[in-house]
Amino acid sequence: MTNSPIGKNSRCPCGSGKKFKHCCLRKGVTYSENEDGTIRKSVPMSDELGEHLEQLMYQRSEELGRELQPDDRLFENLLYEHVEHDLTQSMEATGVDPALIYAFQETGLIVSEENQHLISDKDLAAWQAAIDRYRSEHEPPQEDIAAFMEMMRQSNPEVWEVMKSMAEEYDDPDEFTNAIMVGPCPQCESSSTEDCECDPVIEDPCIGRCLDCRQLFCTDCRCTFEDADQAAAHECPEWERLAQLDDDDDAF
Repeated sequence: MTNSPIGKNSRCPCGSGKKFKHCCLRKGVTYSENEDGTIRKSVPMSDELGEHLEQLMYQRSEELGRELQPDDRLFENLLYEHVEHDLTQSMEATGVDPALIYAFQETGLIVSEENQHLISDKDLAAWQAAIDRYRSEHEPPQEDIAAFMEMMRQSNPEVWEVMKSMAEEYDDPDEFTNAIMVGPCPQCESSSTEDCECDPVIEDPCIGRCLDCRQLFCTDCRCTFEDADQAAAHECPEWERLAQLDDDDDAF
């Protein structure tokens, strides 16, 4: 089937509404259309990816016992759903920002400094919108954080002084909040930790995960867990104590 290149003055297939020459062509992206109207997108390949592809082609040729033909597939029975699932698990295991994982699931994009210039402005906007949407739904607004800090300043001066001292150690507000709410890893004492509210198995902000040694732990009683299932089933004695204090306050 014959493929014809998209004309420079045609509307860019990315959907931006711009002419192709003023849009994706500037990024080195090309489009072609076959006889049934199917549009194919081609992007420049990095040297590293080219070398990896050559290795895959060689391996596939060895598997077939002959040279590859134009219609041969490099990957048999490869479903996008399986690839997405495996990539998502890998990103979660390596501590990738949950907002970036969500954006990947919504748009199919993994954006980096190396490939950003190859992605259409419309796709980049959709990717950024997904990140913003995740943050608005899962992260507390700045005014809520400010109200919490003011409450701490007024209610407990000693704790407030400790928090101010900690704040001076962190340039990133997220790292500061994490240091207060999650704390260091009880196993290796690393400060690179996160809560597990977005973990599909645990779904609990009171369970922490160390990004260095991968240890799971309770952010309140600091006990550790062997796996996600054990962490999800945890009933912290501190929670019971706090609940009892609330009941005692209600009695008065």
